[in-house]
Amino acid sequence: MKQIDTTARIYALVTCIGIVSFLCAGCSGQRGQTAKPPPRLYKITASNLHGADCVGEGNIWAVGAYGAAYHSGDGGTTWKRQRTKTENLLCSVDFIDERKGWACGIYGTVLHTDDGGKTWIRQKTGTSEHLFSVCFVGPSTGWAVGNMGTTIHTTDGGASWTAQREAEDASFNSVCFVDETTGWVAGEFGRIYHTKDGGKTWVQQKPPTLFVNEDDPWGDVPLALFGVTFINQNRGWIVGMEGVLLTTEDGGNSWLDLGSALNIKEPLYDMEISGRRAWIVGGGGTYLLSEDAGASWTLLENRIKTRFWLHDLSVSSPQKVWVVGARGAVVKTDDAGNTWTMLSGLTYDVPEFGLVDF
Repeated sequence: MKQIDTTARIYALVTCIGIVSFLCAGCSGQRGQTAKPPPRLYKITASNLHGADCVGEGNIWAVGAYGAAYHSGDGGTTWKRQRTKTENLLCSVDFIDERKGWACGIYGTVLHTDDGGKTWIRQKTGTSEHLFSVCFVGPSTGWAVGNMGTTIHTTDGGASWTAQREAEDASFNSVCFVDETTGWVAGEFGRIYHTKDGGKTWVQQKPPTLFVNEDDPWGDVPLALFGVTFINQNRGWIVGMEGVLLTTEDGGNSWLDLGSALNIKEPLYDMEISGRRAWIVGGGGTYLLSEDAGASWTLLENRIKTRFWLHDLSVSSPQKVWVVGARGAVVKTDDAGNTWTMLSGLTYDVPEFGLVDF
């Protein structure tokens, strides 16, 4: 027993010496090497950001948890929190110029600004349902969609809002209009609706059945759709759960599945396009790039260095694109998506953070 105890003590002593030597090397460096400092974490906010929008290369807004709205007027160099006078989560923001914008959120919240966000005023929407997406096609005409199939519409800049649809047991997560008459909404259970008359009537479109979730314990349930983007009356894309990626060239009469071949399990939340380049972001830091105007896509891992979800994209120029997401993530590219810089948020360049999704 004495021999065993002595051996154990020697082993413990050697282990302690090794640990101390390692720590000392990390503090002061050994053999002339200095410790590498961790990357700086630039903090705009530590809270989740859900929506972003740009006007030109200079003005960027980001909205999110606890009624937060942040604005940069110098291309992202400096940021200022704007007073929204609400604690409600803001899910989406849309500006039509440097002064006029709208944000929507939970409990029927719609906020409007006429001065670039220096002041935000809550508008009466006539609903208490959560609103997840807002889209304006001019200073007067806009839509917001949300929980229980809520679809509200304004023709006077939000001074008054009216419901366009009856309640439906499905959340609408995204709305996109290309003009005052032609638009789409996408949401839970693979629901896609299209209108050609400004929302007076809506027609359900049928996406491919291939993204039915066959492993769902409740049976075959179509996967939720999170983002819809159209560039004209014919060409568009939809993204959603478990890597769903659909495209159409006939206004949604038929949809082509692009996602199955990519074999992505993470949810995809938003897609944007500018010229020949297009971008998609999603859960777990997922990032996809297209160099042929959205016809084909490449999953690029480790380009955006986070494991947290990325929720919204906004394009300020063909080269400059912005992404916002969990834990205050604000990420930008100046080269059309080849490389990305994290201005705020948690990056896995710092080992203690960003290792798990939620």
